[in-house]
Amino acid sequence: MQAGSGDLSFDELTGEGRIKSGSGDVRVGRAAGSLTVSTGSGDVLVEHVAGELAVKTGSGDVRVGESSDDVSFSTGSGDLQVDLARRGRFTVKGASGDVRLGIPAGTPVWTDITTVTGRIHSEVGGAGEPADGQDHVEVRAQVATGDITLQQR
Repeated sequence: MQAGSGDLSFDELTGEGRIKSGSGDVRVGRAAGSLTVSTGSGDVLVEHVAGELAVKTGSGDVRVGESSDDVSFSTGSGDLQVDLARRGRFTVKGASGDVRLGIPAGTPVWTDITTVTGRIHSEVGGAGEPADGQDHVEVRAQVATGDITLQQR
């Protein structure tokens, strides 16, 4: 789906999805497969994604309710938030904006996090290395200006 301007909203996507918008908000209720979203300006909300998710925005906030696969975010300016990151690799690159990830208690987490003019805060306790087949989260986040927070859920 592609739009020059205006909001785009989908209750459910059953296959692989690609959404492009010049300006306007994008909302997806549930994505059963991989999803790619790009927008010049506008907020992006994905309530639940089961496959890989890639979001690129020039300006606008990005929020994911729940993810259970790899997620990559890229933004010029905007906050990036995942309420519940069950497993996978989370790659975040942003010029300005805060990053917030919610991680289930007891989930092993590996991090490579940097911010130039912001704070890094983690509530996540050490869980050691993951056992074979155990869910784990890998976080690679780089922002120039903004705070990065890992929250235990």
